[in-house]
Amino acid sequence: MKMKRSRNRIGALLAVLAFVAVLGISVKDSLAYFTTYARAQGGKVLTLGNTTEIDEEYDGQKHIRVANQGNADCYVRVRVFAGSLVELTYGGSSQWAPGADGYYYYSDMVPAGGMTEELLVSIHATEEIKELGTDFDVIVIQECAPVMYDESGNPYPVSDEAVWAQAFEVDTEGGAGNE
Repeated sequence: MKMKRSRNRIGALLAVLAFVAVLGISVKDSLAYFTTYARAQGGKVLTLGNTTEIDEEYDGQKHIRVANQGNADCYVRVRVFAGSLVELTYGGSSQWAPGADGYYYYSDMVPAGGMTEELLVSIHATEEIKELGTDFDVIVIQECAPVMYDESGNPYPVSDEAVWAQAFEVDTEGGAGNE
């Protein structure tokens, strides 16, 4: 009987020791989780990219200018959309030049705090739309890109594809995204 009791005690003792060992191993990880942390205070403003704002007026023609409100020089391009029954003609400053992609490019870099010269867009409704008697919208979008420099310190021209390689484009099938 004594032998059986002592076996039971040894078994119980081994079970308690195993439980304590498992508990000890898992408590270490739990304590590390609850006692290891870091605190941070303050903050730093981070500006990503250029900030531009379009200034447009309408008096039978669209008068378009783009202001660089960022802290670095940038290049600017503008595109005007209208329905197929609306004809657009461009004029204004000779600093604006049409590109093959439908954008009008401002030939000079726009300095921080600066503004482009005026791009003038005349809007002519065709006879078809006049007969329909409907209203229509003319949408102006603009994009900017930071001025990039080659290894000699010379700026890439505004027409260089590398300047606009990361410009925001609209994909009509999949939505908007960076290309």
